[in-house]
Amino acid sequence: MSLAALLDEGLALVGADPQRDLRPGYRVRLLRSLDVPGDRTRPCVGHRRRVRLGLLSVEKVLPAWDEAFPRDPTPRRALELAGQALTSPTDRAAVERECGSLWTHCDDLLWTHQEGQYRAMVGYAAIQLARAATTNGLLENPALHDGTAEIDVDPYLHDPFFLASVAHACGAPWEPEPQRGKRQEFWTWWLTRAVHRAVELTV
Repeated sequence: MSLAALLDEGLALVGADPQRDLRPGYRVRLLRSLDVPGDRTRPCVGHRRRVRLGLLSVEKVLPAWDEAFPRDPTPRRALELAGQALTSPTDRAAVERECGSLWTHCDDLLWTHQEGQYRAMVGYAAIQLARAATTNGLLENPALHDGTAEIDVDPYLHDPFFLASVAHACGAPWEPEPQRGKRQEFWTWWLTRAVHRAVELTV
């Protein structure tokens, strides 16, 4: 299936989903489609496209973080780690240690800033991206299928795209008052603009 057809499928899935979510199984299929057959570069083009897509996704919701935590550099530091992984050899153990500290900091923010809990998802999204950038972590959940709901995914395995969508919509799909319109807005942007931009920026 071509990328264009796959993106059209995604838009249809979002429109048909009761909560206007884009299921994780579909996202894995789309992320795999970003690979280039026969590519032997390191890191491979597909991986660089996936990380670029993650960077775009987190950058879209950074203003929400800045509004809640204006002097906190957590997501930007995590994005810096993700970017470095694409341009130079990375000490995975060191990245994981720093990501662990950043994750704990975000946990602390959830407890001390209840009103900003959804905006804290921006930090988690950036951290998950930094971890994935040092491996091929965005494809590490092959058991997912199109019927898998986000609530069935281990909370520590949510990808940066889903976490960014939660920040944008100010809520997860399973919550009692989901922001369907805002969630659809995020995924529509992701499918119609972000994926194309990630491909364009990766040569």
